[in-house]
Amino acid sequence: MSTWDRAFHAYGPARDGGEMMEALRRGDESWRPYWFLWSALYCDGHLTPATALGLRYLAETVGTDDFGGPDPTLREAAVWWIRDVARAALTGAEPRRDEPAVNAWLDEYLRHDRSIFDWDDRDAPGQAVLAAARADCRDLLPSCFAPLPALLTPQRPERLRAAAASAAAALVAHPGLRRHRAEIVTYHADEARHGSPLHRASMLLGLGELGGSTRKWLTDPELGVRVCAALAPGLAADEDATEVLRSAALDPAALDAAFGDMRLHQLPLPRRAVETRGGGNVVPGT
Repeated sequence: MSTWDRAFHAYGPARDGGEMMEALRRGDESWRPYWFLWSALYCDGHLTPATALGLRYLAETVGTDDFGGPDPTLREAAVWWIRDVARAALTGAEPRRDEPAVNAWLDEYLRHDRSIFDWDDRDAPGQAVLAAARADCRDLLPSCFAPLPALLTPQRPERLRAAAASAAAALVAHPGLRRHRAEIVTYHADEARHGSPLHRASMLLGLGELGGSTRKWLTDPELGVRVCAALAPGLAADEDATEVLRSAALDPAALDAAFGDMRLHQLPLPRRAVETRGGGNVVPGT
């Protein structure tokens, strides 16, 4: 795996990547480390060589006591980032590594500050570098699981536990982590029984993703919890789940109120998800 001076992110060479990750760990009050993590290193699922370096850094530091300095939301954001990178990394083909043409292209590319979104036909070798970066991220996922159990304990804040649980749910899809799947399923099911409605809703999204049963929550008193239970892939053809979503779609104000200002990371557009699964364009707007 390359070092930062041989890596690039979505917007060009990542020469200052190590400094940005250190600033994130310290809790730098500027916006740049957060932007670097989510936009430069992830950018809607675009994984680059710098993404793999960031993933390795977080695997080693996100569980340390001082991560994020005085700002607890930075650790939450970093764990959600691990989750999203894991989901993206667990797709795609194996790369063609270390071909002379690819290395020659990389040498030339790193001489300029040019975004991957400006690539043209001459940058075809870069696709092999991106494929290699995805594979590097995939290889790092087992090490990313290691700090999560300590973030899932009852002493941790709900928001951090939700992020760590969702990251764990994504990570156990890796062949090297499948042995942890049963315990993560159990964790989600247990956590869905207590806590705030938003926390329980988050747990049900993860439980559904893991293939666990969410049926018993279709009659929960909280609308947001019922909706997240009904969105489980395993209930896609279930009449009761469809009815929960259809009813929610008919009252968009209540649906918005159910999730409030703190939207779930895994469900950024509840109305759209409900409309899609609830049976047609019954919700005006998204």
